[in-house]
Amino acid sequence: MNKIDSLESLRDESNSWSEPKPLVAPIMPEPYPIDALPEKIKSAVCEVQSFAQAPIAMIATCALSTVSFAVQGQVDVERSTTLTGPASLFAMIIAESGERKSTIDSYFTTPIYEYQAREQARMKNVRADYVAKKEAWEAEKNGLKELIKNGARKNENTSNPKERLRILENNAPIQPPEAKILFKDVTPEKLLESLAENLPSVCVFSDEAGTVFGSYSMQPDICMRTLSVYNTLWSGGRCSLERKTVKSTEVDGARLTMSLQIQEPAIRSFLDKLGVLARGSGFLARFLVSWPESTQGFRPWKDEPNTWPALESFKNHVAEFLNMPLPIAAGGRLAPAMMKFTQEARQLWIDYYNAVESELKPGGDLDDVRDVASKSADNAARLAACFEVFESGLSSVISSHSMQSATKIARWHLMESKRFLGEIALSEDSPNLARLDEWLLKRCRELNVDRISTGEIMQRGPGGFRLKAKLEPALEGLFNLDRIRVVEVNKRRIVLINPALLSGFKSNDSQ
Repeated sequence: MNKIDSLESLRDESNSWSEPKPLVAPIMPEPYPIDALPEKIKSAVCEVQSFAQAPIAMIATCALSTVSFAVQGQVDVERSTTLTGPASLFAMIIAESGERKSTIDSYFTTPIYEYQAREQARMKNVRADYVAKKEAWEAEKNGLKELIKNGARKNENTSNPKERLRILENNAPIQPPEAKILFKDVTPEKLLESLAENLPSVCVFSDEAGTVFGSYSMQPDICMRTLSVYNTLWSGGRCSLERKTVKSTEVDGARLTMSLQIQEPAIRSFLDKLGVLARGSGFLARFLVSWPESTQGFRPWKDEPNTWPALESFKNHVAEFLNMPLPIAAGGRLAPAMMKFTQEARQLWIDYYNAVESELKPGGDLDDVRDVASKSADNAARLAACFEVFESGLSSVISSHSMQSATKIARWHLMESKRFLGEIALSEDSPNLARLDEWLLKRCRELNVDRISTGEIMQRGPGGFRLKAKLEPALEGLFNLDRIRVVEVNKRRIVLINPALLSGFKSNDSQ
């Protein structure tokens, strides 16, 4: 606040202004580090982008999600002797309808759909054979039970049919798994049920994730259980759901890849509805977030290319991994091979971990996204495992090259989370600033003036600003945006309006 000792000085104060800033200042995205991707992935991403003209970050994220699913059942990653975990990735693309995510997904996930269709066709005969065996088993079981019942009624020795029944029970036909590996919209209950009864490695690819975040399972009274399930699956741990009507479901060591597209209003609504729980649970922190700028309006017609050499190579490579048998240990638990860092790669990972950690201190660059930052090094290790396996095949070590690439991608996603969550935090305060800003402009235009006293604001202004404790922070916020100045003239506090706002200047907010 400036003190002005004369009207002439007040006129001088009114003549020098900077351009007013919008009420919510956009944080510009960093360019996606496309050159950090391994060549097999990068070439396919660039080939698709050249034709589809969708945001490069969206395309790359879809490709990485496909790679994650392809390798997650085969390898785990060791960060230290006591820190091991899956190579699975959770990815979230925040984009409006029309950005072509479903189309982009289809380019990369075709081998997943084809594998699922082939396995379901193959299992059709296996399941038919199981049904026939099960019916014969049930008939034999019922016959033995009838023998035992009749023998008991007649006081006869029933030890023989009892022994046969015991042997029969121990040799019941085993139901073959259903070849369901890809889901678009699934409840946590159905997901766990499938993982428990069918294959222990699945993926969720959804271009309408608003149905996921707005589902019944995400209601405030039960969402903690839902988020806990997803968090545990991300970690590859043991989780279960207790249900009253049917038997409980328990899953241990399963692998899950998630690739979700959600529109900005839907994710904002989710955050508003759950409050601190949405972030406090750590659910969002596990995601590699992309919030790309739209390319709509900049996508002129292009004829589809006759060949897709890079994409076809990518899809063939994905198919190779899908056709590998899953490593299943005794007891049916998934047993992926453990990948370790080379000495150089481990040092790169430690350097990245420490660099992120150093910014978590109060006032640090990542102080406001500690939840996300705390998972970034873990995601970097997962990315490195995916890169190494997809580029070089099943291996026991992660190279420094893969680790360096992974840290660049992980850092980009970390900054995307910071950008999105930071803009949400800014917009939480903007309604109050907007209300005061709108009233000031309207009042000055009505009176044909460019200034108004703080006393009048407290007497006639919008509700919520009649108290000094409420008014002062709002005035400071508008001052920091170069929309107003507060000066003192003869012991009266005067709010000066930036002339550009009164002369038709159009800022990025509604005025």
